[in-house]
Amino acid sequence: MSRPKRLYLVDGSSYIYRAYYAIRHLSNAKGVSTNAVLGFTNMLLKVLREEQPDHVIVVFDAKRPTFRNDLYPEYKANREAMPEDLVPQVPLIKEVVRGLRIPAIEKEGFEADDIIATLARKAVDAGLEVTVVTGDKDLMQIVGDRVRLLDTMKDRVSGPEEVVAKFGVPPEQVVEVLGLAGDASDNIPGVPGIGVKTAGNLIREFGSIDSLLDQVDRVGGKKRRENLERYADQARLSRELARLVRDVPVDLDLDGSARQEPDLSALTPLFRELEFGRLLSEFSDHTRTTGHGYRCVLDPAGLDAVAADIERADRISLDTETTGLDPRRAGLVGLSLSVRPGEAVYIPVGHVGDGQPEQLDRDAVLDRLRPVLEDPARPKVGQNLKFDLQVLRRAGVTVAGVAFDTMIASYLARPGAKAHSLDALAAALLGHRTITYGEVTGKGKDRRGFEEVPVDEAAVYAAEDADIALRLVDELQPLLAETGHEVLFRDVEMPLVEVLADMEWTGIRVDAAFLEGLSREFEDRLSSLETEIQDLAGVAFNVASPKQLGEVLFERLGLPRGRRTKTGWSTDAEVLARLAADHPIAAKVLDYRTVAKLKSTYTDALPQLVNPDTGRIHTSFNQAVTATGRLSSSDPNLQNIPVRTEEGRRIRRAFV
Repeated sequence: MSRPKRLYLVDGSSYIYRAYYAIRHLSNAKGVSTNAVLGFTNMLLKVLREEQPDHVIVVFDAKRPTFRNDLYPEYKANREAMPEDLVPQVPLIKEVVRGLRIPAIEKEGFEADDIIATLARKAVDAGLEVTVVTGDKDLMQIVGDRVRLLDTMKDRVSGPEEVVAKFGVPPEQVVEVLGLAGDASDNIPGVPGIGVKTAGNLIREFGSIDSLLDQVDRVGGKKRRENLERYADQARLSRELARLVRDVPVDLDLDGSARQEPDLSALTPLFRELEFGRLLSEFSDHTRTTGHGYRCVLDPAGLDAVAADIERADRISLDTETTGLDPRRAGLVGLSLSVRPGEAVYIPVGHVGDGQPEQLDRDAVLDRLRPVLEDPARPKVGQNLKFDLQVLRRAGVTVAGVAFDTMIASYLARPGAKAHSLDALAAALLGHRTITYGEVTGKGKDRRGFEEVPVDEAAVYAAEDADIALRLVDELQPLLAETGHEVLFRDVEMPLVEVLADMEWTGIRVDAAFLEGLSREFEDRLSSLETEIQDLAGVAFNVASPKQLGEVLFERLGLPRGRRTKTGWSTDAEVLARLAADHPIAAKVLDYRTVAKLKSTYTDALPQLVNPDTGRIHTSFNQAVTATGRLSSSDPNLQNIPVRTEEGRRIRRAFV
């Protein structure tokens, strides 16, 4: 005997609010709020994926008022207006539902709960099993042998037994309990002084509100009896407000609610606009590249064909694969090029290990491609080109004609985006999930250098990078125009890419001997401060240990205590600054920490970062990191060297 078909009724209005509050402060690069849309979509997809329903319907509230407002004008009068940033998300949520080809129902004058109750009744009559996806306790009154509730956020299923556990009565009597207890969230008054537990006990004993009121003299407690008598009509009204209507004029269309394949032509542009990268990858009408249009070049004839191809191209997307992330030290492993969307070549020159094919000589490859790569009239595009410029410069090629960096373009045109990596851009703008670096090189203890990756695997990964960058140019150019950043991009940011590449390449000379001398001074200063602090404390302890310091300050010395953390008393800078007025030990600890930070971050670390080949520090200048648009530097971070203290100024003097 086959199992009954299963209908899932999703309480859409309830889930909109739950999704909104579950994910806060999410928006796309244009500043459009998307938190509720993403949360709702994920919750709905979880139901489809994990429950595999045969039929699905999403039910929404129509705009108020409903018949309940006619019965009681104050019904839901305490509800706040929908949050301003949620209002424009509701139509988008309904677009998602349509894109998933799920019918959505709403009916003027009725609430979603009434429609759900009606559809559930009709479905049971038709022989289906019904699951109501909701967190609303009011719907417990329709639970039965073939109707259950599913709260996906709490992973909780409610059948008749769970209803009894919550209300003390079976589902058919829940409305009686709600009539007595009321519902503050809906502004249903009930009877003052009677909560859900007491109401459950009373209904379990008397069976209904009417029977209870007929025998009110049997109720224990004078105040409770008086309230029941005084608010009898209010109890009956509250019951009617809580009672779900089960004959709303809506049809149950089983054919229309049967599971269908999603409408990718609708979801793809919607998810792209909302910048839901993961969902875009999952539901995109683009297919993931299989390497079909990608070639690996291993012979001179193939290299000649590539050279001829790029000589005819109006733009060239390029990307390098290397032995490391420091362009001043990394060796060139391979070069990928693309001049047409969907096509790219990879030219390996430095893969090592057993089983690797014979590869072209690096210098021969670069000499053959040099005329185009160094021609300023041939536009070059790519992702984070500053890195590739330096890698190729180290290999003997000075690339010219840098025209379009997709990372920089995204940073300008999509300032609200969380990431501007190639993987993130491909997902957000192309609906394409790229092969990741970790998928090719492995992770953790199994990670290998790119030079060890088999050439056939490397070719697809590397060629895809060049291809995707080329395709992204056509997506980002209109966005730059739309946001008014074309001139800034062309006249400021893109020329700056080459300037910064030169700055990084040149590096900054530092006086390592001077820094080493400062480090010794700081070590002496730390030793002296440690002695002074321990003398003030009256006990030897590890000054660098927040736990031990907290015990000394607050338990031994009895200073005013702040907040506790999992590991003990907080001794952060704010706490120490406050304590400095009460005891000199706090000021000494602040001095100790300042000197220790300068020593570890700068005087000890900077000499270790000097490139042995150049005798200079080569920091990375970042154009696409800060929210304000200013440059930042990393590896090492040079913008945060202190300038207000004498120690900081002395560190700055080491840069010569």
